[in-house]
Amino acid sequence: MKRRAGFLLLLALSGLFLYLWPAFSAPVVLWSDSSLDLDWARRGVGIVSAVPSAPLGAEQPAHPAKPAYLLFLRLVTAVAPASDEERAIVVVQSILLWLSIAWTSWFVARRRGWGIGVAVYVVLILFLRVRDSASAVMPEAVAAALLLPIAARLLDLPRTRTGQVALGLATALLFWVRPNVGGIALVLALATLAARREWRVAPPLLSGFALVFVPVWLATRGPSDGALRGLSRPILEASVPYGWIASSSLPARISSQRDIERSELAAATSNWRAALAMNGTDVRRDFLWRALHGVLGTEFYDSRWSPAYGRLTGASRVATPFIVLAASILVLRRSPAGLVLLALLVVQNLLIGSRPRFVLPFLPPLFLFAAVAASSRRGPGRTERIVLAAAFSASVILAATQAHVLDREWGRIESGSVSIRQRIPRGSLPREAPATLHVRVAAPVVPSAAHVMVLASDGTALYRSDADDARGAPTIGMPLPQSLLDANGIGPVEIRLVSFGSYGGVGYLLFPVIPPPWRARATRERGESLSPSTGIRNGSLDWWAHAGLDVPSTPGSFDSVP
Repeated sequence: MKRRAGFLLLLALSGLFLYLWPAFSAPVVLWSDSSLDLDWARRGVGIVSAVPSAPLGAEQPAHPAKPAYLLFLRLVTAVAPASDEERAIVVVQSILLWLSIAWTSWFVARRRGWGIGVAVYVVLILFLRVRDSASAVMPEAVAAALLLPIAARLLDLPRTRTGQVALGLATALLFWVRPNVGGIALVLALATLAARREWRVAPPLLSGFALVFVPVWLATRGPSDGALRGLSRPILEASVPYGWIASSSLPARISSQRDIERSELAAATSNWRAALAMNGTDVRRDFLWRALHGVLGTEFYDSRWSPAYGRLTGASRVATPFIVLAASILVLRRSPAGLVLLALLVVQNLLIGSRPRFVLPFLPPLFLFAAVAASSRRGPGRTERIVLAAAFSASVILAATQAHVLDREWGRIESGSVSIRQRIPRGSLPREAPATLHVRVAAPVVPSAAHVMVLASDGTALYRSDADDARGAPTIGMPLPQSLLDANGIGPVEIRLVSFGSYGGVGYLLFPVIPPPWRARATRERGESLSPSTGIRNGSLDWWAHAGLDVPSTPGSFDSVP
């Protein structure tokens, strides 16, 4: 008994150290949304009152207020030294995540056995993407910390009326930290009750939810707010290819929130109608990305502050797609709650955007459901184990053929004269012209003087952005000469991206990176990291080719460049 207690204590303290080390040492990440939330929290707005509208003619913020997260920021900044407010937020977020994992593991251990409890703890602690989210002043870490115990309680529903009401209260609190996470948690809870035919739990659960949800909704509702409270912006972004809208292409936000919401929903509806009416390789590829990238892709994190921690979180990120695929196979066969969660995540990806940070809080519960399913007393027999292994292998092969859903955010070309070489394996291009090659690289703000050209191995210019009228698109496209197609039929070929023009400020190019081992790596000349300004060491560009010509031939497309 003493030996087990000592082992558990060592395990707990090791996990706590792993979470506090970056909390105190890594740079605090502040996005524009972080600064807005901190400003609102310091002023006490958006918590029990509506956020004031911007002055007439000024731009309305696209970022909706999240009252419970604003209250969290208010409480932390009230007790933290003024010079260390952001650092204090990161430390508290990291501690909350560790406490959530530790409590959930203890809860599982008490009901399912200490072996499965320890396994759950180790897997969740080493899932460092969720720890990395705590380094940013954003609500994902707090949302993940709240959702995991809620998911654990759905596996063993509270038997008392007080416990059921408390579960509803916690779900409503989660909603006001991160509405998409709280909304899915509520639907998941109701689906769990339906699957178990325990509808008697629904009234107290919904009552607890309403006790928090309704008063906060009424207190924070502004006179010109739309019904969706800012959700129309992500709905609009989700309706375009690869969720990409260059900043200058967004609708102006100079009217009331209700009018903005109406115009963004109308634009989203129009975009979806146009997309569903189209067909072809590019459209199917984009739709698959929209459905799955949020689950299998990776959000941005810069680990250059520590080479040692960078190796740890890098290994965790390489392993994550395999773990997600394995967990998905397990819950599809053995966990109704996990199956419902996966379905809801795909719906979320399509509705509000396939962004990994939107899905991140749900991955620990997915791993939890999978671990519990795998450890059930009625373990899988030999035949089922073979089926599960075959399904996992098939899922890995399918992911490898559609590696764009695994891409990592974000690579950056930050200056002129940058040269990135991408190897294209033998037989990856069509055999006969006409054929088109696409690469995902784009300027976040258009018009832009930050340009790029694409060269073939022999120096032939395949593409120049200064001759492209569609700079706001998420991809570039170029016709391929027969000489390049013939060379690829014999062996691997290479394309080269070379930047030119004026860079600086918001003048740069962004590109997603497909992480190893899923694609042949791209290399940046002079032996540098693929994206040194964002800390991405290696990976592949997201490129693909197909037969047919779906881009206009630009005059001079095949001119030779020295």
